[in-house]
Amino acid sequence: LEKMFSPKNIKINDVLRLANAPKNTDLDESMDITVIQKILEMNCIEVQSVDREKLFEALSIVSHVDFWRKNANMHPNFNRVKNWLWVHTKYRQYCAKLTSNNDHGKALNDFNKFSKKIKDHSVFEDTQLFKFFKDHADKLNNGDQGENMATALDKLAQQHETMTLEEDVREAFKKASDQEEDPTWKKLLQTYEDDLTTHLDTEERTLVGPWLNMSDDLNRIYRSYLSWKYSIMY
Repeated sequence: LEKMFSPKNIKINDVLRLANAPKNTDLDESMDITVIQKILEMNCIEVQSVDREKLFEALSIVSHVDFWRKNANMHPNFNRVKNWLWVHTKYRQYCAKLTSNNDHGKALNDFNKFSKKIKDHSVFEDTQLFKFFKDHADKLNNGDQGENMATALDKLAQQHETMTLEEDVREAFKKASDQEEDPTWKKLLQTYEDDLTTHLDTEERTLVGPWLNMSDDLNRIYRSYLSWKYSIMY
């Protein structure tokens, strides 16, 4: 039987040093210590010889929705997600440049290039990355048989089809002129950036923690889902 979670441990004090990190305020403060320990162990946090107060403090930090996507570099399995997160960062930066561009012709050319990159990335996620996590979601969620993850991934895949507003943006570019004081294409590009940013954030919140914490056995299975091209990248 394969192990579900990574055996590699993170020192609990390294988590507690992040005292200013956002905390999950929805935790049940009466939670049994064995439950706290189990969840921390699933997140590769050491729990031996640590009192309940420190364990609960660490859990409130680690279980925040943004913790792992913001602190993935402290995880021993960071290399699993490093390039994927780097690509997302580059997409955010590129999109921000698009929305700040006042040159109609250059903005259209840059938008066409960028939307092609997004389409290619979405195909990879839908056919390889999301597929693996949906197929093995029951092994990577605590108590819900993977239903929450599978539902989240279905929604993200649907957004790949509908979120980009590409046709609306291109239509606005066609109708636009450089002389417009407040061009529609700029407004639509801003909406495009907002939608994309929300989408990337949600992908990271859904996947980074399980991706980091899953066992080496599951990671090997994940890599078997990758095409030759993406096995080099991710």
